[in-house]
Amino acid sequence: MKTWLVPEAQRRPTPNIYDSSKPEDHTHIHEPIACILHYTADDFKPSLNTLTNPAAMASAHFIVDRDGSTWQLAALEDRTWHAGGRTSALHGMHDVNSRTVGIEIVNYGLLHRDGPGSAWKMWRGREVPDDRVFLDPKDPFKKAWEAYPEGQVVAVIKILQQLSTFLPTIKVNPDYYLLGHQDVDPTRKLDPGPAFPWSRARSEVKTPKVAAKVLDTI
Repeated sequence: MKTWLVPEAQRRPTPNIYDSSKPEDHTHIHEPIACILHYTADDFKPSLNTLTNPAAMASAHFIVDRDGSTWQLAALEDRTWHAGGRTSALHGMHDVNSRTVGIEIVNYGLLHRDGPGSAWKMWRGREVPDDRVFLDPKDPFKKAWEAYPEGQVVAVIKILQQLSTFLPTIKVNPDYYLLGHQDVDPTRKLDPGPAFPWSRARSEVKTPKVAAKVLDTI
């Protein structure tokens, strides 16, 4: 039995997994102990193409668009390729991919601009409107990030609440089991960055307002 939290129309199975139904892949699979949040650094379509492209060797369990629409790319029992690498470690343990559930959030992440007063841009040069820019008040360097829309944040929290059914430890101690890519690979990664509302997410995952519901199991 494999578990999907979304209807079939919202599934885009990726080939980039360790498949729990294949005996030769069983050595790569552990009981998941954490959820890792990422930003895609691009828009939905190119991000989805990357996460389902075998040549890219990257994937995640979920991708959440800016409007809150949620797509599942792999069953919860399978392990995706989202937080691997020699420099990644989860509470001192390596092989992070096989111990975690990966959630990609459509977001440009860190922004830049050509000079004072010029428009903020994502890494490929696309301008980002001021109402989508987050300036971290705690950052002395005044770096800017793309803000996460309310509907998207709500959708991510809903997934995390649903996952707490399968990963009860998230519900018990979300500070320990709800992490960003930046937490497991801090020398290379910044996502999902300071614009993501960590305190709110951890609070609502710990004490969900509505009961988690599994939408589909096959």
